[in-house]
Amino acid sequence: MSVLVSCECVNAVLDALTADFSRVANELASLEGLRGEYLIDLMAAPPEEIMRINREQRGVDSVTDVLSFPSSAPRRGTLKDDPAAARTSFDPDAGRWFLGDIIICPERAAVQAAEYGHTFEREICYLFAHGICHLFGYDHVTKKKKAAMRLMEERAMSALGLERQCVSANRLDNAEPLHRAKSN
Repeated sequence: MSVLVSCECVNAVLDALTADFSRVANELASLEGLRGEYLIDLMAAPPEEIMRINREQRGVDSVTDVLSFPSSAPRRGTLKDDPAAARTSFDPDAGRWFLGDIIICPERAAVQAAEYGHTFEREICYLFAHGICHLFGYDHVTKKKKAAMRLMEERAMSALGLERQCVSANRLDNAEPLHRAKSN
């Protein structure tokens, strides 16, 4: 099993994190129990562009940190519950199953990293993990679903040595996301 991250970034900082993105993606795919070869497209967008996309796609007229666009959705639960959903969009050029697109706003991530007192690398990788969880079918609309999603995100971050230092493990289940509530 492997996940190829195609980074369509004109942002040198994000390009430098490509290996971390691959580690996050592969860790989450392993945790989700995915088997096979997969592809995720990652793009960087400045605030005005991500706001336009957010408005057009979600009807939310504000800057956000990360947007996810899954190629398909599980009929129930996550890809772990419906693994066939991960195999609905094949990319013949890459020779892999396409999971979807993730768009990150590096400028927003930099602000949030400063607000939360951790590194830009940690924030960007967390946002990428958050986006992947959405591609897998996770969401944060209920406390129970939010807790499951946070657990996946934090397990992936821990595997990279980028644990959340400012929040105790006890508080993790009830922690607010490290991104803005309007993100998806």
